[in-house]
Amino acid sequence: MVSRTLLAALFALALPSLAAADCYIKTETTTSGFAGLGGMKGETETWTSPTVQIERSKMDFSSPLVRRFASGSKSRTITDLDRGVIIQINDEDKTYTEYSFAAMKAHLAKARAQMEEAYDKPTGAERPVPRLRRGAEPEISIEVQADGPEKKFAGMKARRAILKMLSVGTDERTGDQVTFKIVYEAWLTPNFEAEADLQAFSAAYASNLGMDWEDGNPGFEAALGSAGIQGPRFDTEIRKLKGYPLAYTVRIGTVLSPEQKAEYAKMRAEQQSQKKDSGGGFGLGSLKKKVGKKLTEGIGDKIARSLFGPGISFDADGDPILFSMTSETKKVGRKSAGDKQSRIPDGYRKIELP
Repeated sequence: MVSRTLLAALFALALPSLAAADCYIKTETTTSGFAGLGGMKGETETWTSPTVQIERSKMDFSSPLVRRFASGSKSRTITDLDRGVIIQINDEDKTYTEYSFAAMKAHLAKARAQMEEAYDKPTGAERPVPRLRRGAEPEISIEVQADGPEKKFAGMKARRAILKMLSVGTDERTGDQVTFKIVYEAWLTPNFEAEADLQAFSAAYASNLGMDWEDGNPGFEAALGSAGIQGPRFDTEIRKLKGYPLAYTVRIGTVLSPEQKAEYAKMRAEQQSQKKDSGGGFGLGSLKKKVGKKLTEGIGDKIARSLFGPGISFDADGDPILFSMTSETKKVGRKSAGDKQSRIPDGYRKIELP
């Protein structure tokens, strides 16, 4: 189930549960990174009541692996805490699957294992995506900027806060020291009426499934784990930022050394020279005019693909982004999902679990 339930489980605060009535939230979400493992874009409508969750999602999955565990690009997910079931409905091929909580937990574990396996496979890129040595404790530093500008989302005022974590350790593949950079940028509103309802449902959901925070999102867990940080640690830090995230972006990447930036500056100069000589476009190793400034999207993506593999880009500091996720609240209100969203249509075929 790689839908809003999984991806929003990145943050317990941002888990809009779906139910037959009460709180309604519409969000748009985009993820990318990790050799294409995280590729997804779309929108989700959620309805929340104390014990039932209903999601209606329209998603485009660029990652074959993510698509394999998704319930379809047009799908619904009904979570009934009282009955102890999660029903995934694929409205494209008119099928549905019913999971017990134990079966869903096993499904997520399988997805996580396959994400880890895919992440460990070579991409054919010049440089393997780094991973801090498993079992070792990295050196972690945290910086918070909590008093940013204001902006409106879905008619509500929110203030920007930025959490930056640096995680320093040894790359288990190369033995080199690596610094990971995790940046969580959120627009927080202090008085979100339905926040208590959402928190209560998300806590009950996790408790009923008997799973840890990070188990809900296999792709994000693989990304965060590569930096040597466990989900609960990250969850603890973002909860210190008071308010409900009407919009957020989380980016996981590495910090390039001065030597690496000098190397890329040399590559950039060579490619610029080739461009002038041939009158053609930039090659895969080209950078924009100044290292450390924001790269143009086309050039940055080409460099990232050649060095680290597909799905990797660069941030404004010229450092590679290995995984990113952005979510924005578009609508909030109180309305019923209605009978059409909360039931399995006649004629839909049930897919039995293996």
